[in-house]
Amino acid sequence: LISAGGIFYLICFAPFFQIKGINISESQKVQTQELENAIKSQIVKNIAFFNTQSIFLVNSEKIAAEIIKNFPQIEKISLQKDLPNRLVASIEERKPTALLCQGEECFLIDKNGVAYEEILEAGYQGPKIKSQILFSEIKPGEIAIENSLMAQILKINSKLRDDLKIALQEFD
Repeated sequence: LISAGGIFYLICFAPFFQIKGINISESQKVQTQELENAIKSQIVKNIAFFNTQSIFLVNSEKIAAEIIKNFPQIEKISLQKDLPNRLVASIEERKPTALLCQGEECFLIDKNGVAYEEILEAGYQGPKIKSQILFSEIKPGEIAIENSLMAQILKINSKLRDDLKIALQEFD
């Protein structure tokens, strides 16, 4: 019983295994401090009225899912435990493929059709997709254009650009 209690203490409360730092790969769209604060808020656990930040109790998948939900600019995040007391976060940001406009609202979308950042139409140089028939409101972090339709648009764009040297400005 004493040994089990000692092991429990080491895993949950030993200062040696409490997370002291989070290393985050540089990002262009997301503020590193905001991302670090979001991760820190997820690593604190409450066990029997005591708070702990034990590296052994970190649920990397849950934290990654929460980060992707709250930061639509991030496509993938990988959290790795660097024993004894550091977390390393590698992020991959979404890359703009086109601009999707519905009415006055315009969003950058990636190759999967996910809208992730609202911007002004005049500030974007690249293919623009104008639509009057989207049935729902565009929300950052959600799929705005079906993957198959986005693949067709990208295929048409690349064929015209590469084979015929025609740069398309707008899809309607």
